[in-house]
Amino acid sequence: MRSPGIEVRPIVQINRNAHFNEVHLDEVRIPGDQVIGELGQGWSVARTTLSAERVMIGSISVLDRVLHLIEAARQAGHTDDPVIRQGLASAYTRASIMGYLGGRVQASIRRGGRPGAEASVMKLALSTFMAELGDLSIAALGTDGLLAGEGDHGYGQLQDQFLGQWAARIGGGTEQIQRNLIGEAVLGLPREPRPAPPA
Repeated sequence: MRSPGIEVRPIVQINRNAHFNEVHLDEVRIPGDQVIGELGQGWSVARTTLSAERVMIGSISVLDRVLHLIEAARQAGHTDDPVIRQGLASAYTRASIMGYLGGRVQASIRRGGRPGAEASVMKLALSTFMAELGDLSIAALGTDGLLAGEGDHGYGQLQDQFLGQWAARIGGGTEQIQRNLIGEAVLGLPREPRPAPPA
């Protein structure tokens, strides 16, 4: 990443963090001894890297966030609201199931297995969960969610959960990409059109 011609520009998100970057490549030359895989097979290497990233993202433990949210809702006096209570129960259940799925995939990898479509399933499950958890966090805070919090950037943990959900929803491939991968690898749907090979 320090080669001449590489420019990294951080993208500041709505919660004032910068988890993503624009990476611009301008006439970058890679020495032959630094090439990973075979020449012309970069997409295969990139897919392997993305699969590992999906497993990492999908394995993020979210149960602690749900427990924090339950306690915050209790302190705010919103656990009597049946919609909030149902959302909290659903979030606890989903977080637990995702933890078991992540443990299962990691155990398979430790035995020498390679992540397949389950990496996309885990990533998609986490993406959709983060969206719901962010919305539920703001609902549990009620009007207090409109106020500045105690965090480093002026937001509390639950407000940041809402604002920062896009990091998990974009990193490792968007939800739409994960659905395509699952459709092709698991459901046997037709592949997306591939570009013609270079002449």
